[in-house]
Amino acid sequence: MKTTKFFSEIKKVAKDSTLESMFDYSVNQNQNFYEILLHSEPTKKVQNMCAKNGFSIKQNIQHRNEGGEMVAHTVWEVRPINAEDIEIASEELLKNVNEEVIIASDQAMIDAGLIKCNPREGQLTLWAYMLNHVWHEWQWTPIMRVFDKTLTEDLTDEDGNVIEPKSTHKIAGFYGAAVEGNFDITRFLERYNVPVEKL
Repeated sequence: MKTTKFFSEIKKVAKDSTLESMFDYSVNQNQNFYEILLHSEPTKKVQNMCAKNGFSIKQNIQHRNEGGEMVAHTVWEVRPINAEDIEIASEELLKNVNEEVIIASDQAMIDAGLIKCNPREGQLTLWAYMLNHVWHEWQWTPIMRVFDKTLTEDLTDEDGNVIEPKSTHKIAGFYGAAVEGNFDITRFLERYNVPVEKL
């Protein structure tokens, strides 16, 4: 049974359950998926219902922002045992390059709970997990814009100003300007183990 269909059933007996869009490398490296969260310990009835319908229950800790502070809460994750029943929650691209680098749209990063911002439409960005020296915390940082096809000419605005230079490299299966004039980002990408190939 699919997660969204099962949620309408389990909600009748587990009133505090929620259907949430999650991201977990071990489930899907490229997209968010739906998962049911129980916010109180599952009763025997709920446990039997999950077992009967092919769902597992796993206790976990979820951190929620409460008044600017991250507070830990115990939750129980309800997920289909059959991987084919896991439903994709967002069609937005979120490609895991490695544990420190993601290529994704802003909306996919927001849906995965990795960033908070006003999303830019129609853009793919290479993000790196790095230390913000201003806030002294680790966070996902946008590094460069990438494209799913080679940009053979500079993108310009109506005044002829270059708003995006033509692609110079293939970067983890996408395309972008890793070298633009004196600005060369190839060493940074190699340090983060991102496959880079000159066009």
